[in-house]
Amino acid sequence: MARNSGSRKGKAEGPRMSVWVGCASTAVVVALLIRYYTLRGAREEAAAVAAAVVASSSGAAAKEDAWAKADGATYDKALHDSHWSRVETARKAAKKATSTESVINWLNETREHLGIAEARGAPEQIRRILIREEAKIYMSWIPWAELLAPKAREFLLAPAGALLPKYFADLSWFPNCCADYFCVSGQVRLALILKELEGGAVGRADTQLQAFRALVQSREPAFDAQHCHGVNLGTLSASKLHSPITDHFPKEYFGLAPVDRAYWPVDEVPVAKLLENNAAAILEDFRKLQMNESVFRSTGIDDRGTGKVDSLVSVDSAADGWSELEIFDGAGWHEDVCAIATEICKLLRPRPELQGRLLSRMAAHGGAGIQVPSVVIYRLSPKTKLVRHIGNTWRLNIHFGLVTTPHAKLIAWGEERRWEDGKALVFTDAAEHAAENTGDESRYVLDVMIWHPDVLREREKNPHFAAMWESEREEEAE
Repeated sequence: MARNSGSRKGKAEGPRMSVWVGCASTAVVVALLIRYYTLRGAREEAAAVAAAVVASSSGAAAKEDAWAKADGATYDKALHDSHWSRVETARKAAKKATSTESVINWLNETREHLGIAEARGAPEQIRRILIREEAKIYMSWIPWAELLAPKAREFLLAPAGALLPKYFADLSWFPNCCADYFCVSGQVRLALILKELEGGAVGRADTQLQAFRALVQSREPAFDAQHCHGVNLGTLSASKLHSPITDHFPKEYFGLAPVDRAYWPVDEVPVAKLLENNAAAILEDFRKLQMNESVFRSTGIDDRGTGKVDSLVSVDSAADGWSELEIFDGAGWHEDVCAIATEICKLLRPRPELQGRLLSRMAAHGGAGIQVPSVVIYRLSPKTKLVRHIGNTWRLNIHFGLVTTPHAKLIAWGEERRWEDGKALVFTDAAEHAAENTGDESRYVLDVMIWHPDVLREREKNPHFAAMWESEREEEAE
């Protein structure tokens, strides 16, 4: 069965780390570092770090590598250890293997080096670089479900909750957080981490969000609470967390389709009503598909820009506890499935809510179309839990109950809903949500992910916005 695992899952833009040192502060940093290393008889190393600081302030594309190499070599020579080279080796191994074990080794090496730097009084700039190194591991490389796992609380979750606020408050990395997707996304994920640490309580997470809001206001005189990569800082709270908008989407439309509710009435979503009106035919299609269970495959999501699929299944659940059968995604309609599920495909193929691909605004992607809609059958196995997470912006999820159980539930913004056979349940994918099945039978839903109604209305009435989409001819050519 043809599959395109990366086309449907919303990919967040990867970390865009940068060193920001103003002209005045550059001189101060250079002087301090030269003094630090000169006092230790390391004049060559002092010159190397000074050159790295100046290079970093110039905005050169290779400034991050310059910092890493100069700081690492200087630190090794001045303090007579080889920890930085071990960090670099561990990082390269982790990125090549992408296994949890290799990432944990990278984390351990970084933590050890940071501890030595603090114990030996290394310059603040070096400590900040090591904090960033550790933060990147938490935010982009530890699988989300493993980061939130109860058994990893003391080793992963608590240290992440302690270190990440320092990182995101560092103005040298994030001088304008609202203009940086990775920074805004990181603040939301940090709030999720703090909620998990507090067992779902929002106090600590709300305090962090208030600090984030105050920091942005202090740095940005023209601060607009409603436009922080699609997140409204004026109303954002730990009880109503949602994902920001990635840089794939046009900035002038970041305010489109605000995340202002978790659930939608079926009567407001025509596709949901269509499914309910054709319940018998859909259930019959599923009965035919269910005769071949082997077509279901474990699923996940790549929403952190690392290029690897991130499982949302709690580590206490079976590894294949959440599985899928794709019917429609970025590769198009899976005709082998449609040959069996004839009514499902016939009903949904012509729907405008599933049509159109927005052209990416990121130059690195060459204007490729962004695929948001999809049609998938999801199985949630017995004793399986999906941890709290945020989904994709500009789309709604319609869950049509195929085989349900009273022991399975969806929790979005703290409100629990249960699926019913032949009934639709509509929620905003970007809103924080989780799911679990505590029963002894699997739950199956047909998940129809559609463009947000506000997006469809804007595309229909606004020629400027409509021009940002692939033409039907382009889509057919693919």
